Amino acid sequence: TSLSDRLGNVMTKNGKIYRGINPYRVDVFKELWQSGILQSLIELNYLVDIKITNYRTERFPLIIETEKMQIIPPMYSTFSMTKQIALNACTMDKVLSHFDFHLIDAAEENFAFKGGVPKLYDIGSMIHNKFLGCSSVSYFNKCVRSALCKLLMLSTKRSYFARSQTISVPDIGIPLEESLEYKAILKYALNFAFDYNRQSGSKTYNTILRKVFIENCITPEYIEFLFDVDFKKIPSQWGGYADELIKLNSPTERFSRILQLINEFVPKDSESFVDIGGNIGYFCSLIADAKLFKSVVNLDNDETALEKGREIFQDTGVDFFRIGFGSLHKNMITADVTAALSITHHLILTYGYNVFDCIKHIADITNKIAFVEFMPLGLYCGDGKIPDVPDFYTEDYFEQNFKENFTLLHKEIVNFVNINGKEYPHRVLFVGAKK
Repeated sequence: TSLSDRLGNVMTKNGKIYRGINPYRVDVFKELWQSGILQSLIELNYLVDIKITNYRTERFPLIIETEKMQIIPPMYSTFSMTKQIALNACTMDKVLSHFDFHLIDAAEENFAFKGGVPKLYDIGSMIHNKFLGCSSVSYFNKCVRSALCKLLMLSTKRSYFARSQTISVPDIGIPLEESLEYKAILKYALNFAFDYNRQSGSKTYNTILRKVFIENCITPEYIEFLFDVDFKKIPSQWGGYADELIKLNSPTERFSRILQLINEFVPKDSESFVDIGGNIGYFCSLIADAKLFKSVVNLDNDETALEKGREIFQDTGVDFFRIGFGSLHKNMITADVTAALSITHHLILTYGYNVFDCIKHIADITNKIAFVEFMPLGLYCGDGKIPDVPDFYTEDYFEQNFKENFTLLHKEIVNFVNINGKEYPHRVLFVGAKK
């Protein structure tokens, strides 16, 4: 929680998350709880799950247990994820207003995704009207508007400013001249995005655009209207190769075999799974359907692919994040089980990662078991011509580096390719336990 959070503070014990309620906010929390509004928001997946405990401390007369969430910075959210947070914030504030409460802090940082939906985890953001001032209401609008400004800039490819969360630059801790310069650049980018959308929009679009960004009149209906994007019409970075998998009635032999190996080698107490470079999330959807883990996360840097996956697999409970391989680190996300399928050849041969660092990066976010594919034919693209590869790019050298980070449990060729009448190993799967 933030230093200005007046409701209480967050604590951990035995891997569980608790929140202590300050003495002067106990009555406020109880009023919310007894009204049934918290339970309703929890049931509708707007709010993290809450349980009142019997724990007490000298400082906190009331302690609640809250649902454990994977917190990923907003800069790794996709367009539709940011949009959904803004919609949820507006809806929650409207519901709370009927009970004389408001959502004061609707910043993206106070929402976390689980099962594909954003949940507010900062309970202290819900404030009773008697504690509410004009500045609180304007701060709520500022938070939601911040998310909408991000969407506006993303729609004109101004992703650097939008992703970097520079919409509401904090003045504390930033030298004045630096803060002013930052805001000046931001204002230019935002004005450009506003003018770009205004010039290309209809009369109705421009009217609503002005209402939201000039008159600060923000409603879910206006958000839906302004940011209605069909990502199926936008080409993804790797084309539509993954789309062919969706048309299949059943998984390919390769994916079926990998699923069998996951069942065989993954410890039964494993709770989380991450697919690195999973494109639209097809394999994650198979994992989710198999109900092997409580949390299934698909990572990729291709936003269009992720958006397509979020739409197609929205009912599977898979979470999607726009995180490139180079941005991954153990302080951001880890999982009991990780998969890196058909990606290491791109990382090594296209992006220049050395073999050891590539595998170590995967190991850093793996808690227990990893499933990693090696592509002996390098960047072979199905044109019948086997490309040249560097001398170091061999299965033996890959295995040697794999064993530096994992205990090798199993190795198997899971896919062959026929080139000019001859069968070649195309994908070699390594299964390893984290050292």
